[in-house]
Amino acid sequence: MINWRDKHSSNFTLAHFGLMFLFLAIALIISATTYWSVFLEPQINDYSRTQSNLIAQSHSWILADELDKNVINERMLVERMDEILILSDHETEIPYIHGISIEADNVKNISRVISRGDISCKGCFNIKIPLYAKSNHELIGLANFYSNNDLYNFVLNNIRSKIIIALILIMLFIAIAWLIIWKQINKTREQDKRIQLDLKKQKEKAEVASRAKSDFLATMSHEIRTPMNGIIGMLNLFKRTSLTEEQSNFLDTIDVSSEQLLLLLNDILDISKIESGKLDLENIHFKLSELCDDCVHLIENRAKGKGIELYIDVQPDIPDDYIGDEVRLRQILINLLGNAVKFTEHGSVTLSIKELDKNDDSVKFLFSVIDTGIGITEEKKHLLFDNFSQLDSSTSRMYGGSGLGLAISKKLVDAMDGEIGFKNNPGKGCTFYFELRLSVAPKVSVEMFTDDSYENTLNFNLSILLVEDNEINCYAAKTLLKQDGHDVVVAKNGEEAVNAVINSAKEFDVILMDIHMPVVDGIEATRRIRALEDANKQTIPIIALTANIMQDEKQECIKVGMNDFMSKPFTPERLNSKLKSVLRTEV
Repeated sequence: MINWRDKHSSNFTLAHFGLMFLFLAIALIISATTYWSVFLEPQINDYSRTQSNLIAQSHSWILADELDKNVINERMLVERMDEILILSDHETEIPYIHGISIEADNVKNISRVISRGDISCKGCFNIKIPLYAKSNHELIGLANFYSNNDLYNFVLNNIRSKIIIALILIMLFIAIAWLIIWKQINKTREQDKRIQLDLKKQKEKAEVASRAKSDFLATMSHEIRTPMNGIIGMLNLFKRTSLTEEQSNFLDTIDVSSEQLLLLLNDILDISKIESGKLDLENIHFKLSELCDDCVHLIENRAKGKGIELYIDVQPDIPDDYIGDEVRLRQILINLLGNAVKFTEHGSVTLSIKELDKNDDSVKFLFSVIDTGIGITEEKKHLLFDNFSQLDSSTSRMYGGSGLGLAISKKLVDAMDGEIGFKNNPGKGCTFYFELRLSVAPKVSVEMFTDDSYENTLNFNLSILLVEDNEINCYAAKTLLKQDGHDVVVAKNGEEAVNAVINSAKEFDVILMDIHMPVVDGIEATRRIRALEDANKQTIPIIALTANIMQDEKQECIKVGMNDFMSKPFTPERLNSKLKSVLRTEV
């Protein structure tokens, strides 16, 4: 259905075409008239006069012959003049010569002037031709040939009518062509509208599907991470109890399994976000040495279990403070280190970091993970960075894995404007490497961050409001926080949390706020807390705790006034680090 704007646009286009046709017609008429009056008409006039002149000259010798005879017969001369007068154009039958007069003052026995035909015709022009005797070339008379413009006018009118007909035909042809073009354009416009409408519908369907996919991923993330948070939380509590060596081994196995399950879940969510274009990179300050130590520490237990040595080889004298996406860089390194350990049965895995070039603002690094594992055959190289790809089915059975780690690593490196690749030595191991430029962090005063008294205050009896509706997660988090020496008040939903903040005699140092809860969710609860009149209660630091790690929810948390965001499941170390970070900012 075409709205009024489309209809108005179509009418305007038709009027526009009509005006263009009118302008073209006027231009053709002006051009034809100018050509006619300036060039064609004078040429036809000259042609007509030249034609009459040639006829007069070609017949003047006949008259000269009659006058040059010893005995001149005036009757024969008149007959010759009459013969000339009857000459006419074979198509129009218009005579070329309308009248002839001969002036023969020097010829005896004839009249001084002999005239035939119409020598006084209106509009005639005179062609004077001298007559000479053949014998002595003396002038014996003067012939006057009279011709009018009848033939010229006829030719002129004939050509004019043909030009007018040609112009009419040309205009008709242009009009038909113009109409066909306009119809085709109008048809194309209608097709474009239909295509645009179809594209709009397809886009809407795609957006609905994308939203449905995002909602599904968010739901699945929440549903899977919520029990995972309980498992890991209770596991961390269990580790703090007195354990036998066998029990410790059991817990380590559970710890590794839960870590692998969490990594798989993160991989699936990440590949979905990357493919939907919703992957956002952060630019935060981090220390490169701490990042490398954390990555190696996470892989250390797996390496020890296989008897593999882990090494870090960092080029000396390089700066340690940078700005970039620490989380994504850690994810890439853990994927590469995890793969190296997985496919190495004996020997070592080395994380190497070298400086390629630098300027005042940034440093370009070469990160390499070198292993002594099985290597990669030539025919399987092209599969390395494909989604869900394994070198072969036996690889999946023997070593496990989803086949997403390298694909995600490549997409993350590409997103950070880097390059990733590998060097292979089948049977002796391989090297996966990527080049990445990191911005150098500006130098700032670190006195506040190294103050021992401040670090101690973070470990001394914080008053924490824990807002969590899941009983298992609530119990695990509450117990961990209490074991670390903090006072914990629990609220099961957002409404209880707001009431606790309003009614508490002692101000809370920080609020750990779950997002998805009954009655009032964490977003609305935060909005209400930030709207309180009491300035101290209004500005209590709030950390979001959620099993949904989609970027939209992170942005919503920051938008309503939360200070930071932490995804479930989390370890005690991560929680303490987040508390220190948020409270340090508040200081």
